[in-house]
Amino acid sequence: MANTKSRRGGHETPHDEYVRAVLVRPGLVAAQVRAMLPEAVWKRLDLRRVEAVAARFIDERLSSRESDAIFQVASASGDVRVFILIEHQRTAPWNMPFRVLQYVSAFWSARQAADPRARRLPLIIPLVVSNVPGGWRGPRSLSAMLDAPRELVDQVGGFVPQLDLLVDDLSALDVGDVLSRPGSAEARLAWWALSVSTNLDRLSAELPSLRSTIKTVRARAPDHLEQTLVYLESLPMSTEQRHQVEAMFEVMSLKEYRRRHPELEAPMVQRWRKEGMEKGLREGMRAGLRKGLRKGIVSGLRAGRRAGLQQGRQQGIQQGRQQGLEQGRHEAATRLLLALWKSRFGKTPGRTITRRIQKADLATLERWATRVMNATRVADVFG
Repeated sequence: MANTKSRRGGHETPHDEYVRAVLVRPGLVAAQVRAMLPEAVWKRLDLRRVEAVAARFIDERLSSRESDAIFQVASASGDVRVFILIEHQRTAPWNMPFRVLQYVSAFWSARQAADPRARRLPLIIPLVVSNVPGGWRGPRSLSAMLDAPRELVDQVGGFVPQLDLLVDDLSALDVGDVLSRPGSAEARLAWWALSVSTNLDRLSAELPSLRSTIKTVRARAPDHLEQTLVYLESLPMSTEQRHQVEAMFEVMSLKEYRRRHPELEAPMVQRWRKEGMEKGLREGMRAGLRKGLRKGIVSGLRAGRRAGLQQGRQQGIQQGRQQGLEQGRHEAATRLLLALWKSRFGKTPGRTITRRIQKADLATLERWATRVMNATRVADVFG
């Protein structure tokens, strides 16, 4: 594992930190090998014994990230040692095959310097783990980088160095692909986290499928679960997505999670809710007063006509206006309570509760409107 940090920006990214913390471990490297190499190849390796190798072979000029690592695994027969180089990429550099060839060459040079009498080079298999948004679009072979017509490159063939990249393009995998891979629950959770980081719109739909995997990792490797949660929370997700992730990693429903953690509701959501309530109150008051005033005037004129007297007409108009104002206040209070009810419980009340609200007097409606803003259940509103 390289001991230097990324040259780009002087620090490693959250993706690099996560890969270095969880994916470049012997147990997960074994799962990575099984997932990417042909079965005929990995069955010839003893994946129960994967050992990390110090990465001093990487020259200072070639240093990339701390997530680069190399591992040693013996063949099933025990007579051959095979080396696996893991390189994580969040971007797809144009010269990636050449960089990998440099790593391999530096490793061979270091082994030759350590044992000058050796006449064979060790077998080393480079593996690129990619979570590039949109998928891996860089070159996958050294020949694709050569400045010559493709026909000529094919003709010279083995006369020039050849290297094809083995790229694990995690961005192309959905949660079903990840869960069908061979390997441990820890490996699947790490693959999914890196995969979904390339498209956070998938997060809400895919999280429920991971419930069993998360429970297994929690019981077997809680530190792995914690590191995955920290990594996911470092991504630019919405407040709703963050609540969903935290609720799932505590293995509870989002509704239960919110009930336990009311303090985590985003201030912006609270502001939107308050503004919505205030807007609903203003609109309800205006609509209620207009409607009530019209009804009151009509009622007053009718009362005046029945009295047949100017005084009666004036009294009727005044009475109608008063009734109209009261009806307007009642209408506004009813609209406000229904708006607050929907905001608090996520839906409008049923027919029975709606009729009860409509029949209540103004004082009762105001008391219920005060209660509904802090209610967690319907019974809290009606006392």
